[in-house]
Formats: sequence, structure tokens, C-alpha cells
Amino acid sequence: GEIAVQRGLWSAADRDRQDNLLRRLQLRWDLHLIDAERILQHTRADKKRAGGKHRFVLPRQLGSAVLVEGIEDDEVRAAIGYVQRFR
Repeated sequence: GEIAVQRGLWSAADRDRQDNLLRRLQLRWDLHLIDAERILQHTRADKKRAGGKHRFVLPRQLGSAVLVEGIEDDEVRAAIGYVQRFR
């Protein structure tokens, strides 16, 4: 959701609503233990890449999403950081 918020596709309020739901589920989060560059490296091998750039399905509003191409490594890096700080 962070990339969608940064690109203006999704509201921060909806992202926060999703984050609060995830917190209430008390899921185990170990992503902070993995180096962000290692995660990014694995995304580069993903079959969904196009033209050397990332392609993700991003939320537009609750219940609606859009395919976004041309996502830069720095955007993915920032989103990984957001998820790694999530608690």
C-alpha cells in the first residue's frame, strides 16, 4: 500500500485502516530481520517485471486495484522500509 500512497493512488487514511486491521490480527512480522537489498534483489527476478522495472497491482480504494508499471527500485526500497518498521 505504501507505493500506492506515495503515487497518490490510495489515501493514507485507507492505508492506516488496513495497517490497523493487520495489527489487530497480531500476525508474525519477521521481515525486519531480512536485509532490504536482499528483498529487492529477489523482486528483480520476479516474472512480473517489464522493461527492467517493477510492475505491481496497487490499491486505488478499498476493494479496487490497478496494475502499475514502471515502479522504480527506490520506490520498492521505501515500501520495504515501511513494512520493516511496521509493528
